[in-house]
Amino acid sequence: MSRANQNRDHDGNYLSEEELEKLIAEVETNSMLHAPHNLKDEILQAAEQERSDLSAGKKITGKRSAVYQKSRRRAFFLYVLEVEAVSAAAIAMLFLTPVRNADSWTSQRVQDPTSSVMYQINEKSNAFCSHLYDFSNRIIMTDSEK
Repeated sequence: MSRANQNRDHDGNYLSEEELEKLIAEVETNSMLHAPHNLKDEILQAAEQERSDLSAGKKITGKRSAVYQKSRRRAFFLYVLEVEAVSAAAIAMLFLTPVRNADSWTSQRVQDPTSSVMYQINEKSNAFCSHLYDFSNRIIMTDSEK
């Protein structure tokens, strides 16, 4: 009982000083109440009865354990199927969802396009193609002039 509720009666009202003194005197003069002599035996018997009921219940559930195990396996199998379906859906969403603003991703990664490797490869291949084009034009021109 908390300290704030110590001076309250059963209705929740505070006891007056006189009533509190009277209660203290009554408790001091009269002997305290004692538990019945057979209370301990009754508690032990009830505990033993509960223990025997539980052990009998285990025997009954032991007969049902195959059905219980089967239902647990079925529940686990359904859980695995659910996880696989959700995983497959997530992977499908990754591949089927269109990507927006792909240009903004590349512009954020590469600030200067002339410094990228792909830009330099493109420039070199364009120069090679232009040299090849000029060379082929010179060959054709010299053949046509003859």
